[in-house]
Amino acid sequence: MVEISTPRLALYGLQTSHLKRLVENPEGLEKALGFAIARDVLTPRVQHAIHSKLKKMETAAIADYAWFTYWMIWVRETRLGAGLIGFKGIPAGPSDVEIGYGIDPACQNRNYMTEAVLGLSAWAFTDPRCTGIYAAVLKTNPASSRVLEKAGFYCVSIRRDEIFWRLPRPA
Repeated sequence: MVEISTPRLALYGLQTSHLKRLVENPEGLEKALGFAIARDVLTPRVQHAIHSKLKKMETAAIADYAWFTYWMIWVRETRLGAGLIGFKGIPAGPSDVEIGYGIDPACQNRNYMTEAVLGLSAWAFTDPRCTGIYAAVLKTNPASSRVLEKAGFYCVSIRRDEIFWRLPRPA
């Protein structure tokens, strides 16, 4: 399992077996990982996304799994798997990748998600194929837009219901 360390968090790249357990048997995954996982993150939408990720990982090269999987956001202080973050695929040539994330409501407003976005973004930019990271955020989700702003993303465009954000590769 790949790990990214930040001052207050550890991001664990979940293997396919972990993702399956997360949906089918979260208690079993907790035992395997050795810490509790916040259940409020496992919404029907997230469970659907996990199934989509698993399907993509069936044909992806093992070396690229980290680009397809969810990374568990583990809070050191509370020893809790508080959320999930991940990309929606690999950068195809020199390209941008889309990031998505979610955190337990009880863990919001503590800058955990901003720290996780910064940590995963730094990891992504170690790959020369990644020229930038983008996110599409519903206008009805201003907290997510604040996370991206604090992480250095800038607004690229605003469409009817969404705001598009981008973080370019550091110079």
